[in-house]
Amino acid sequence: MNVKKKNMESVDSEQKENMDTGSPQKEQDSFSSRSQREHLKKTYGKDDFDRKNESSHSEDSDHIFVDEKAPESQTSESPERTPEEMQQRIIELETEVDTLREEAASAKDSMLRKAAEFENLKRRTQREKESIFSDANAEAVTRFLPVREDLKRSLESLGASEAEQSIRKGLELILQSFDAILEKYDVEAIEDTGVPFNVDLHDAMLSQPAGDESIAPNTVIQVLEPGYKMGEKVIKHAKVIVSQ
Repeated sequence: MNVKKKNMESVDSEQKENMDTGSPQKEQDSFSSRSQREHLKKTYGKDDFDRKNESSHSEDSDHIFVDEKAPESQTSESPERTPEEMQQRIIELETEVDTLREEAASAKDSMLRKAAEFENLKRRTQREKESIFSDANAEAVTRFLPVREDLKRSLESLGASEAEQSIRKGLELILQSFDAILEKYDVEAIEDTGVPFNVDLHDAMLSQPAGDESIAPNTVIQVLEPGYKMGEKVIKHAKVIVSQ
């Protein structure tokens, strides 16, 4: 048994020597070592040889020195900043904060301006829509106003006969229905006399002395053709005669 152990140790020592050399002799020694290993395996058994071989490798690995300590240059912390450097860094950060505040204020001001412009656009668009709708209604109503005036003139031209009175009643009913429709559209006739002349409501066709001295100058004494307004908007001026 001692001979077996001694032979195996001699093989291991030869392997170590072959590993340390880098010359062509190393390849020759390695071939010889392999031959000896095969011979020992046949002689002493494969299991005993493998156990011995593993123990020899573990002993060799114990001699490997691993320096687990990191280099001091890699683990050491960066040097602390000097007070001057820290002060300079603080100034830089304050400058950045001021810049960001200015940018935020500028963005906020721009957003407020755009919001105000949008609100103005909405109001202007709404007014334009209402104006277009009102103008369209006024134009449509204006086309029907001559019919009303013709009905009034027809009533004024009728006599006192019984046949004409029956016609009058029919024309009066038609005129009432017509006025009811105009009222739904907020249309009001401008046909009052005895009121001061208003350039926004009247067109003076003639000026003449008033028959009554109590009537003040520039007073509407006769309406030649009635005017109309829709809400606050005058769609047709009244044609009138005023007093001197």
